[in-house]
Amino acid sequence: MNPQTVTLALEIGFWSCLVLVAACMVVVILGPGNIDRLVATDLGLVLIAVDLALFSAEEQTPNYMDAALIIAIISFLVTVVVARQLETGRVFR
Repeated sequence: MNPQTVTLALEIGFWSCLVLVAACMVVVILGPGNIDRLVATDLGLVLIAVDLALFSAEEQTPNYMDAALIIAIISFLVTVVVARQLETGRVFR
């Protein structure tokens, strides 16, 4: 595979993920319920982490991978905390 094809594929993936993040934010703002908003927030944060990984690969620098991993971890924690709050009405016991 030549480098131009790889760069084009990374750019298409990057912009596609950004469009999907925008769609998730629309659901977060206009969503029909709290669970839908929670799922859209989780998916949006994961897509942002994927976007950072694609950008890191396109720029050929590992600097953005740390931020992508931190966002993915925080996304999981936020989802667990908010889901527990929606289910029981409190975060802690």
